[in-house]
Amino acid sequence: MCCGIGCLVVILSIIIMAAVGMHRSNEQTPLKNARDTYPDTSDVGTRLFTRQTEVVVFCAYCGKKIRSRPATVEVPALAVVQPRREYAVCSHPQCQKAAKLRAKHPDWSTDVCYTIAQRKAQIGMTKDQVLAAWGKPRDINRTVNPFGTSEQWCYGDIGGTYLYFDDGVMTSFQD
Repeated sequence: MCCGIGCLVVILSIIIMAAVGMHRSNEQTPLKNARDTYPDTSDVGTRLFTRQTEVVVFCAYCGKKIRSRPATVEVPALAVVQPRREYAVCSHPQCQKAAKLRAKHPDWSTDVCYTIAQRKAQIGMTKDQVLAAWGKPRDINRTVNPFGTSEQWCYGDIGGTYLYFDDGVMTSFQD
C-alpha cells in the first residue's frame, strides 16, 4: 500500500509541474528596450508580387498539349508559382466533333462526347448517347417486369454485338 501511495504522489507532482510549466510558457516576456521590437510581418502573405509563369493549353478532349505561352501573374509573396493549365479544342476531327456534341448536349460530359466522337459505346451511356455513337440497332428485344424495363440492342449480322440496357442505361454488352 505504501508503494501505491508513493507512486500516486509522484504522478500528481509530475502533473502539477507540467501544468505550471504550460502556464509560464503562455506568458509573454516584456521587451527589455526599444531595440527588441519585432518587425511587422502580418501582411507578408497578403502582399501581391508579379511573377513570370507559363500558360499551357491542352485539348479538353484528347488531352494533348496544344501550345504554351509565357504569362505574368500576381501572386502572394510566399506562394509557389506553377504553370497554369487552360483547355481548348485541338484541330483533330474527333475533338471538333466532340466539341459540337458538347455544345448541342451540355448535360453530357466531355468524356462521353469524346467517346461518341470515336464511334464507341461504353457502360453507363444512355440510349440517346449510344444512338449518337452507333446509330439505330438492327433489332431491339424488350423485356418488361415488375422491376423495370430491360432491352437488348442487336448490332451487326449473326454473331454481332449486343448491348443491354436497364431503365435506359447501358449496363453490359456482348460481342
